Amino acid sequence: MADTLTARISVPDEAFGQDLPYVKDERTDPTGEIKARSATSLAKVPFKFKCGKATMWISPKGGYVDGKLNIYAYDVSVSVPGAVCGLNALLENAVYEVSLFALYFFQYWLLECGVATETVKKFTMKNVELEELHLTYLIYSGNKNKANNRILELARRGLTLFSGDMIKKNKRKAAVEYRNSDWNCYTKISKCNKFDIAAYVKSYVTPKSFCGLSTDIAKDIFKISQKYVRYEVKLKKAWFSETVVVEDAEGKKVKKKQPSKWASPLSWKGRAGKVIPP
Repeated sequence: MADTLTARISVPDEAFGQDLPYVKDERTDPTGEIKARSATSLAKVPFKFKCGKATMWISPKGGYVDGKLNIYAYDVSVSVPGAVCGLNALLENAVYEVSLFALYFFQYWLLECGVATETVKKFTMKNVELEELHLTYLIYSGNKNKANNRILELARRGLTLFSGDMIKKNKRKAAVEYRNSDWNCYTKISKCNKFDIAAYVKSYVTPKSFCGLSTDIAKDIFKISQKYVRYEVKLKKAWFSETVVVEDAEGKKVKKKQPSKWASPLSWKGRAGKVIPP
């Protein structure tokens, strides 16, 4: 499965203006008078579930229309199987299926909050727009030593191409990160605002995480997984948008950003994310 997926689920027109769950975030002074209330903090995260390092959450997005707060979308993040069985050493991608799980997770939460079944049914996959996606690719290398050598080779290649380059948002952080602890190699390349690539070998349970499998089964899985290089590709929000040229009301051509077709989980159906689309 995709390790982590974050999506925005827009409120369908038929459900807009209806009572949907949220919690206002208002600051008051000692007298009880509202002191501050901002559009970005109108609704706090109403739900957060965490197992080990894996977190799943739902956060509503709202705005005022004619003096009334209306929810126009929800940001939903799920971590599968991180928050389910805690062990993803041999699992790859299933983007559409994880998106569907995110939708079901969100719909179930709405029902738990008392939203009418007929309203919940109006939220479909057409309302889901991907904003962040962590893909996993496993490359068989024969044994752990050969797998780690591949990671070292990737790090050297990255350092050759991007030597001295720094990430724009953080001038103190190098574009290429590499570390080796007891022959457990790890490298990460962060060169642009659209995606990051990390490579390592998964041969033990990640510290501070949990594992829902028995120790014997986990050991058998790691005996296999340590023969693979694990490439994790983190697609960021910018990757799911594209710039197009459109005509404005005056007939002038202007550039406009819009979600690309890959922002829709429906575009991933049957592809399973095995090959990153161009």
